[in-house]
Amino acid sequence: MNFLLNAGVGWSATTPFYYTLALDNKYCHAGHQKENAYLKLLSYRPTKFWDNPSNHLNHDIFLKRKKERASLKDPWVQMVDNSIALDDDLYAPPYSLDRYVDYYRKLYEKTKSTYHAVADFSNYNIRLPEDFLVELRDKLSPYFDIRVTFQFRDPISRYFSEIGTMKGKDHRNNFKKYLTTKKIKEHAYYVQNIQKFDRVFGKDRVMPIIMEEFWRDKKNTEKLSEFLQYPIHTIHENAYVPDRGSNAPHYEGLFDQWQSDSEDMSPDLYDWALQYLGFVYDDWENHYGAIPKYWKRFPQEVVEKP
Repeated sequence: MNFLLNAGVGWSATTPFYYTLALDNKYCHAGHQKENAYLKLLSYRPTKFWDNPSNHLNHDIFLKRKKERASLKDPWVQMVDNSIALDDDLYAPPYSLDRYVDYYRKLYEKTKSTYHAVADFSNYNIRLPEDFLVELRDKLSPYFDIRVTFQFRDPISRYFSEIGTMKGKDHRNNFKKYLTTKKIKEHAYYVQNIQKFDRVFGKDRVMPIIMEEFWRDKKNTEKLSEFLQYPIHTIHENAYVPDRGSNAPHYEGLFDQWQSDSEDMSPDLYDWALQYLGFVYDDWENHYGAIPKYWKRFPQEVVEKP
């Protein structure tokens, strides 16, 4: 059995990548929806917390929201036929990795006639602690061949879109405010997170994907096909490539993309942000020898074809 753990990063076209695999190529099925966030629930609290049934009530609001999202009205469910999994109540206590594994084993049996693998596309996965990932690996590996993918986008453009989703109005000023007053979140540390997953799952089972390159060069499907050991022929449309900012196309099922940038980045703002996010580019260059060809360039100056 095959299991794909997509570990983010948010606002880097994780949804178009999900549609590429689940909708266009029938590689994997994610169950209830693209992001079930179950591992976030488990890793967020110490194990002893979950041993007390009364503490399960503390997450009722979170679980209610997740259940509401996992409905036939959800765009993720509408785009990919997730209705096949809606009758499995993943969110009922007790919460445990055993329940998580059992859910995906049952899902695989339900979907194996059409799909090659099952998957968890929760963007929070990139923030899972290393010791928890070791536990997850040890629970899954007796049943699944595990692969890990990431999507990475130019760090400044990605963070600008993230802030737009969080705040919306006065996008540019909020971007500056967050960079100057808030701690940079863990998922912005690209190289460190790749290394974490490399240590746990092995480099041969971890594939970082550069968003801007993957959606511009069809040859990348060959690399992905080799990694997944499954033919990938079609790449789903992506509102972030080319980057049109607030004029992003309104592709079906990609509202999370075209709603993120309410204003446009300016060249001056992009250059200003390097003092706060420049370390991400430096880390990448130190680790890989060079940064991706479309990074550290103002997005609207990047032509559609290389």
